[in-house]
Amino acid sequence: MFVKLLIKKCCRTFRRTSWSTKTYCSSEGSKQKVYLKGFFIDKTEVTNKQDKLFIDATGFPPHHWKNGTYPEGENDYPVVIVSLEDSMNYAKWVQKRLLTESEWKKAARGTDGRIFPWNNFLEPNSANTIWLIRFSRIKPVCSYPRDVSVYACYGMAGNVCEWTISKFDYYPGYISKKKFFNKDFYIVRGGSYKLPKSFCLTYRRYALPKITKL
Repeated sequence: MFVKLLIKKCCRTFRRTSWSTKTYCSSEGSKQKVYLKGFFIDKTEVTNKQDKLFIDATGFPPHHWKNGTYPEGENDYPVVIVSLEDSMNYAKWVQKRLLTESEWKKAARGTDGRIFPWNNFLEPNSANTIWLIRFSRIKPVCSYPRDVSVYACYGMAGNVCEWTISKFDYYPGYISKKKFFNKDFYIVRGGSYKLPKSFCLTYRRYALPKITKL
């Protein structure tokens, strides 16, 4: 489980929540339309190189890095071990913001509500997840050219997962008595090289306390 920071590549208007009336988890239903204003989104997760500029300028602690920097040769690896607050601080520094859950989903699913960012079908080596590669490790951004959405956003199905600014809540029409998450949790989206296969689906949603280091 890990992170992505956003806002910078054009997406537009509305999307549907679930791709089917029979969802994988009942907290992911029911189907509905959500209208969004146009917004911009970054094409990749924030990289170590980008985060190092922020840390050097602000004095924020360098997460899990040793001696104040990341390992040699990992300039283009996505930043990990990051809380929601860490993510928001970086986004504010670069004069951007995190995506809402709806914006993330729109960027991943496009105009046709696709199940994976690339289309509706699983394809070999499409994303960096346990599903597609039995044993994997974190990779540089854009390492999987098939893991790209219709809006040219990379890594939304695998490699590292991403914080959103949305607090967890059930979609309208939720009727199950089962409670999956605390409402003080925040929505995390996207798959990871450490997560099982189901997390690379574009409709997958889960939530964590904001102090969690993804």
